[in-house]
Amino acid sequence: MLDQLNIIGGNMYKVKRKIRIDSQPIVEVWKKHLHCDKVFMNKKAGYYYFCESVPDVEFTEEFSA
Repeated sequence: MLDQLNIIGGNMYKVKRKIRIDSQPIVEVWKKHLHCDKVFMNKKAGYYYFCESVPDVEFTEEFSA
């Protein structure tokens, strides 16, 4: 499974794992284990999203196929 990229609040994040809220995970332990710097909670969907920030990309040269 490929990591999913999401834009949240104008910043790009790589979703490393999502865990159901009702499973009551120990968020800080999972955050450290997955090497994440952000955790988002989507109450409507019922999940925590453990994410890693994606730095801004700067293009220096254009490639053609």
